Amino acid sequence: MKTLILAAGYGTRLQPVIGDFPKPLVEVGGITVLDRLVSRLEALQSHEDICIVSNARYMRHFDSWCEARGFSGTLLNDGSTEAGNRRGAIGDIAFALDTLALDDDLLIVASDNILDFPLHGLASSFEAHECAHVGVYHNPDLSDQRKRGVVVIGQDGSIESFEEKPDAPRTVWAASPIYLLPAGLLDFVPAYLEAGGNPDAPGHLMVSLCQAHPLRGWELPGRIVDIGTPETLARARELFRESPPA
Repeated sequence: MKTLILAAGYGTRLQPVIGDFPKPLVEVGGITVLDRLVSRLEALQSHEDICIVSNARYMRHFDSWCEARGFSGTLLNDGSTEAGNRRGAIGDIAFALDTLALDDDLLIVASDNILDFPLHGLASSFEAHECAHVGVYHNPDLSDQRKRGVVVIGQDGSIESFEEKPDAPRTVWAASPIYLLPAGLLDFVPAYLEAGGNPDAPGHLMVSLCQAHPLRGWELPGRIVDIGTPETLARARELFRESPPA
């Protein structure tokens, strides 16, 4: 299994707080968000199996991070220089697949969330069921649900429907930015884009995938903490100042 970390965004909502700086390298509780994520992944695999996709504008920051951490994985530059010419998250997935000629099972994670739980359960579920997976969690806040992917989960754990940012959420189950695709489905990504699919939020890709292939929900065994806005970043810093992760 390989892992792709999506880190090519420009964090425009956070710029009033962090300036012209990449979100994944912001510190929360004295540790960068990216360090927290990579530490979780290191329990599953070596650096060599991890790829980070950034952009041309922030490459120097990620180069410095790689050197400081001794990160020996792959760092890709998607060539974008500003929000106006970004590829989008799904565009970056396709870019990485093409650039690296990936043909392994692929774990895809966003870089602007703190995963305060291990990922072994996801790997075990994927091995047992051999189909695409998405991390899901209980979210009773319907106003927040309208900003996210919402799923209907069957009794067997399969995802029966997936809606991205619905006006009227049908359930209290939200999709997280954690996706695990079997190698046999990787061709679905470029095909989706060639058919005119939205290249931005990966949830759009999962909506199409759910309609064509089996998709299973993996319930997150702990909290996922977003740092995408000044408000959520402030809450995350308070949270981890009071209760640092184990």
